[in-house]
Amino acid sequence: MQRVVIFGFDFTMLRLLLLLGFIRIILRSEYRGLNHNSIDTAVLVFTMLTFFITTLFRGTMADIVNKLGFVYSTLGIYFFIRFTIREMDDVLTTLSVFVFVCTCLAVSMVIEQRTGHNFFSIFGGVPSLTWIRDGKLRSQGAFAHPLLAGAFGATLLPVFFWVRRYGKKWIGALGIFATALITITAFSSGPILAALFGITGFFCWSMRYSVRAIRWGFLLMLLLLSLVMKAPVYALVGRITIFGSSTGYHRYILINQAVERFGEWWLLGTKSTAHWGWGLWDVTNQYIAVGVDGGITVLIAFIIMIAFAFRNVGDGIRSGAPEPVKYLLWAFGSTLFAHTVAFMGMAYFGAQIYLNWYFVLAVLALAPKLTAAPYFVHRESVPPEVQVAVPGRTTGSCLTKNNKANG
Repeated sequence: MQRVVIFGFDFTMLRLLLLLGFIRIILRSEYRGLNHNSIDTAVLVFTMLTFFITTLFRGTMADIVNKLGFVYSTLGIYFFIRFTIREMDDVLTTLSVFVFVCTCLAVSMVIEQRTGHNFFSIFGGVPSLTWIRDGKLRSQGAFAHPLLAGAFGATLLPVFFWVRRYGKKWIGALGIFATALITITAFSSGPILAALFGITGFFCWSMRYSVRAIRWGFLLMLLLLSLVMKAPVYALVGRITIFGSSTGYHRYILINQAVERFGEWWLLGTKSTAHWGWGLWDVTNQYIAVGVDGGITVLIAFIIMIAFAFRNVGDGIRSGAPEPVKYLLWAFGSTLFAHTVAFMGMAYFGAQIYLNWYFVLAVLALAPKLTAAPYFVHRESVPPEVQVAVPGRTTGSCLTKNNKANG
C-alpha cells in the first residue's frame, strides 16, 4: 500500500488527503457555523476513550502510534464530512459520487470474477489472485477483504433506493444495480444479510410510526426464545448461513467465548483472543472487537453513538419536514440498521468502509438542520443528476433550501 512514513507515523493516501482537506477547511473558514450535537460528542468520546484506555493503561509505544493513527483517521473522516456536508444539496451530490464509485467498484469485481485476478493489486495492499472458498471466487476489489467490499455495497442499497424513488431514476437504478453486484460477487453471507435487512427496513416506511412497538416486540421475542431454547439466543447466529462454506458457527463460538470470558476483557479489554479457541484470534464481530480493544466502557460508548444516530432518525420522522426529507432520513436509518447487522459478522478496518460508516453518521448528525429548513420547489439550484422530485409536483423539480440566494 502506498504511504509516506514520517517519524514512524504512517500517512496513507487517505490521511494525506484529509490533511489537505483540513487545510482547505481552515483557509476557507468552513469550520464556522457547525451546530455541535450529541452524535458529534458520541463520536469524540468513543474515539478518545478508545485511545486513552488502550494506550495509557496497557499500551506500548507501538500501541500509542497505532492508536494515534486511529484517532487521526476516525475524527478526520467524520469531522471532514461534518464540515463539508451542511445542506441537502451536499448530501445529494455525495450520493451521486457514491453511485459513481460503486459503479467502478462493481465493474472491477465482475472482472475479478471472470479472470480470477484483482487488477487493484498493482497499487499494493490487496493480493493479485482472487480468494477462493469452496470453489467460489470472492471478489474484493480495492478492499482488504471480500467481507468489507460486500458490506460497502450492501449498506448503501437503501439510500440508492431513495434516489431511485425521489431523484433521477437512472442514477438510483445504476446505484442499486452496482451495489447488488458488489454484494453478490463478494460471496459472503454477512453482506447479503445486511443488504436484506437494510432493504426490508427501507420498505417498512409505512410502519415508521410503530418502530417503538416493533422494538419492544423484538425484545419480547428474544426473551421468549431464551425461555424455550436450550442454547443461548445468540446460538441462532451459528444457524444463519447463505453459502454452505459460511462460518456462522465460528461467529457463535466467538460470541459465546466473549460472554464466558467477560471477566477477562470487561475492564480494559484484552491484548489477544487467540487463546479463546481455534481461529478466534480473528475477531469477526465489530461489537466484540470494540469490547476486547477497550473494555465495556468503550463498547457502551460505541452503542450510545449508534443509539443517538437512530434517535435522530426518529426525531426527523416526527418532524414537519416534507416527505422526501423524512424518507431520506428513513433510508439512512435503514443503512445504519444494515451496518449494525453487518457488525455481527465482521469487524471493520480500512479507510473505504469507514468512509461509508462515518458518512452515514455525519448525515444523521445533520438531520435536525435538514428537517428544520424550509424547502420549496426549484429547478436550477442543483445539478440535474441530483435533482429530487417532490411528490405531486412537476417531474424534474427538486428539493432545495429556501434562502435569499435562490429565492
